[in-house]
Amino acid sequence: SGTQQRNEKFQTTVSARIVKILANGNYYIYGTREIFVDGQKQIVKISGVIRPEDISPDNTIDSKYIADAKIAYETQGDLKRYTEQNWLAKFWSAIAPW
Repeated sequence: SGTQQRNEKFQTTVSARIVKILANGNYYIYGTREIFVDGQKQIVKISGVIRPEDISPDNTIDSKYIADAKIAYETQGDLKRYTEQNWLAKFWSAIAPW
């Protein structure tokens, strides 16, 4: 048996592009950012609809102003591969950990 516990908090800036200008003048945006931490690739993806007037003078926007926001966070690396093993691989690792 085993347990895993993760408690993560991070703050990042993700650059996004205007993918489409909607009929009402709003913008549909999409962007990604890859970060490497402790040998793990962490990927942040963001998309949603923003209003041109919510864009600040320094060309940024706070995520609270993104309508229909989809923010995805995933990791890739050894830890993810180990925790997502099928039942046979987990069983084999338990009886033959070398």
